[in-house]
Amino acid sequence: MSHITDRVQTGSATYTVHAASVLLLVCAAVSTPSLAQNSDLDKRTPSVYLEAEGSFSTHKSNTLNGTDFATGSGLEAGVWTGKDKNLGMAVRQSQFQTHFTQVDAGADESWTDFLLRYRLLWFYPTAVIGSCNLGIEKNGQKIVDLLCTTLGASLGIRVPVGQYVIVEFTPLVAKPVSVKDRLARDTTVDLRSDYSLGVSLRPKLPWLDINVGFRYRTYNLTIAGDNTREVYAGPYLGLALGFSF
Repeated sequence: MSHITDRVQTGSATYTVHAASVLLLVCAAVSTPSLAQNSDLDKRTPSVYLEAEGSFSTHKSNTLNGTDFATGSGLEAGVWTGKDKNLGMAVRQSQFQTHFTQVDAGADESWTDFLLRYRLLWFYPTAVIGSCNLGIEKNGQKIVDLLCTTLGASLGIRVPVGQYVIVEFTPLVAKPVSVKDRLARDTTVDLRSDYSLGVSLRPKLPWLDINVGFRYRTYNLTIAGDNTREVYAGPYLGLALGFSF
């Protein structure tokens, strides 16, 4: 019965995120950005930038049959180039660590994404090339130890609300194209899906933004033929430094 309840709760969270995604996409599609709004985005698009964030998420692991809190961190560095700064390149690195106290287990994962973006009004179509390092331990023994290479895509949306606030929605999918199982246990990882919904606030400083929002991440593991799912959901808070030339 508990696993049915967990599936219902996870499904509800997924549908909520999808509903918010569709709503924002529809609003962006039916609205025509004004020249003033485009100017706000132009002013908020730096030539070079550095972002750092921290997060506190709920990690539901079907692999370990447990749920606990995960701490996360992220770092992104990038540039915007071209006449109107429409072409962007960035490298993003994110990490999560979870200690499952009830089952004496832990999970440690890191993802690195190289992002190639194009800025088109409010939209940011993005190609993603990345890698991952996934580890899960139970009772002092490693049960998952994977390295992978991924290819993916994203379509971000940034909607300015006045001069100092931007609402952001970023869905991203990344598919592993090669996986190395360092334990040789016939373990692999499947499609990773990320959804981030937040706001970027500028406290009247042209080089500083405060980012706050909610992120949902999920991916599946296959261990010796058994399919399991890892889900992270929770808020994040970050700072961004940007400079224009």
